Amino acid sequence: MLSIIGATDETYKWALFDRRPLQRWSVGRVTLLGDACHPMLPFMGQGGAQAIEDGATLKGCLLKLSNDIPAALQLYEKLRLPRASRLQGMSATNKTRFHMLDGPAQRERDAEMARGATDWSPTAIAWLFAHDAELIEVQSMSALPPKADINDWPHRRLADGNYDGLKSRRNRDVGWFHRCTSMW
Repeated sequence: MLSIIGATDETYKWALFDRRPLQRWSVGRVTLLGDACHPMLPFMGQGGAQAIEDGATLKGCLLKLSNDIPAALQLYEKLRLPRASRLQGMSATNKTRFHMLDGPAQRERDAEMARGATDWSPTAIAWLFAHDAELIEVQSMSALPPKADINDWPHRRLADGNYDGLKSRRNRDVGWFHRCTSMW
């Protein structure tokens, strides 16, 4: 491994950014998809998959309601926002869960993993992989796990009120977004 790293000309460090779930993605004939509306940390491996699901659902909604674009975008948001928001929260929770220091909490987490008792065990996340993003029915929202609440955001618990623990970045990046979308 060291020889591979030694063979590189340059290496870079980059930050991982996310954002609290938005209350809405669409206004009139304009909507957001992918990282524009639900950036997430990579700890569920779902960032790109959710953007693809957005595209599939958006296509289906536009085909279903082609004579009423605002209604199609509202349906897209109604179908996608709870699922993507839930995955944002799960990814943010896993940021801490997957990077614990050795100790009692880490041993407890490892024991839960060994028992398959976590909320991200194959059984617990079966809803994630059973989803059909092209199925345009409001009933598909019932496939969400409990607590698919946009206000159930783990950073509130993990960072003592400071959403990501990086006030300067939050003021610069998140503040800019909120200023640009305040009319929404």
